[in-house]
Amino acid sequence: GGGGGGLSLFGMRNTSQGLKGTFFDFKQTASGQATNLTVDQCLGIIRNFVAGGMNEATFGRFFKGPEPLYTSQILIPTISAEEGPKAFNLQDKVQPRMWCVHYKGQVTAPVTGRFRFVGFGDDVLVVRFNNQMVLDSSIYDFTSKSAQQHYLFDGLQEPSWFKGCGIGTEFNVSAKSKYPIDIVIGEMPGGVFRAYVLIEQVGGAAYQKDSKGNPIIPVFRMTPGKSPTVEGDVPKVADETPVWQASSGL
Repeated sequence: GGGGGGLSLFGMRNTSQGLKGTFFDFKQTASGQATNLTVDQCLGIIRNFVAGGMNEATFGRFFKGPEPLYTSQILIPTISAEEGPKAFNLQDKVQPRMWCVHYKGQVTAPVTGRFRFVGFGDDVLVVRFNNQMVLDSSIYDFTSKSAQQHYLFDGLQEPSWFKGCGIGTEFNVSAKSKYPIDIVIGEMPGGVFRAYVLIEQVGGAAYQKDSKGNPIIPVFRMTPGKSPTVEGDVPKVADETPVWQASSGL
């Protein structure tokens, strides 16, 4: 563990490059009083958040981490659920369960084409792109659009219940155009956490295949430069990663 690892997995403090990530704890109010919510009640709050267009006002009564992080990618192997609060410097304030991080900003499409997000969150991963829900690939269903098809990529050794990374709804983009994006990840009962957000071009891109026949697609990457390497159980991803340049200011 250690703070350094958590920093690069959830984002960096000392930059505003990438998507802005804000941490919320459902176990306590904004002023630090216990809410005594159940996991089911927390899931309902996230459903409302997603249904309402991911407006942070939905979380207004809950504790919000004072320091945002800025991330260039979401590729988080199985880690202890306490690494989330620790990355946001909240290990003394937040118990490692019933928390979420909302990443928000605008991304510029690298090319004109048709794309879909592919990913998984244990327990929460929902992606909203250009004001449309495009991926719900969580352990729980947060929308009526939870992923029906999956890629069980090389690199993921899994329990029998795990179907793989969910394949999202297709959408079109134009090169150099900017699009709003929101991603919510989170942990519910505690224990371990992981999240992956990849992106696949539909048609027009020839991907190599992994040993199971899944396309080897890139991580959804939002800042130029060398992609941070991630140790642990993450999908095998393409080396060539087109950058969806992000600006956190809307």
